[in-house]
Amino acid sequence: MLHTHTTYRPRTRTRTVYYDSPTTVYSSPNTVYTSPSISVFPPPSVTETAFHNGLWAGRFESVTIAGGAFYLYENHVRPALEDEEMEDEEDAGEIYEAELAATRALIKELKAEHAETDPLVSAIQQPRSGRYEGRSAEDDDGDQGVVTHLAFRRDGTVDGWGEDGEDGRYTIQEGVWSTTGGDETMLLAGGRVAWIEKYDEGFEVALRGQIRADGTIRAMWASSVGVSGSVELACN
Repeated sequence: MLHTHTTYRPRTRTRTVYYDSPTTVYSSPNTVYTSPSISVFPPPSVTETAFHNGLWAGRFESVTIAGGAFYLYENHVRPALEDEEMEDEEDAGEIYEAELAATRALIKELKAEHAETDPLVSAIQQPRSGRYEGRSAEDDDGDQGVVTHLAFRRDGTVDGWGEDGEDGRYTIQEGVWSTTGGDETMLLAGGRVAWIEKYDEGFEVALRGQIRADGTIRAMWASSVGVSGSVELACN
């Protein structure tokens, strides 16, 4: 019997294998990198669009309002304020000129009064010279301490200098004093006084006052910078 040898060869089958792409991870000692992911955002809604449009419109409106306010201030408000300041300065100048004229008129009157007073009466009633201290009350709430060195002369003149707590040093010019008159048998204590102060700061003060029986001076004054008030001075 004849035997035929047959060699068995297994049939090769081809298979297709699918793999998911793995996420690539790179490692370093301190940093881990991953492949970027892609985010997809939906388009803005009508509400969001309206909100952003309103926001920008509001910003534009604010800028427009600010610009308009600046224009109004520069072209209307500021000129009006400057005109008002100029008017105030003119009014202050007019007030001081009136006070200065009244003070110089009193100075003239006191000179004539002193010349007509008996020299003995004037000598008896001559105010005390020395250091006077007090405090001024000012209409701009700038009350301050005052120190004045006064010299009352026999010829009826007054000179000296002083220093205010805030306004600094000044000298007295065109100062005069006079008694209340009368003769040696009817002496009336006190008198009147007037002078002009010249400050180192460049302004003036016109003062008119009364000399009381105890030697205290009470006076009203006005300055060339538009401030006025009163002062009381007592000799130390």
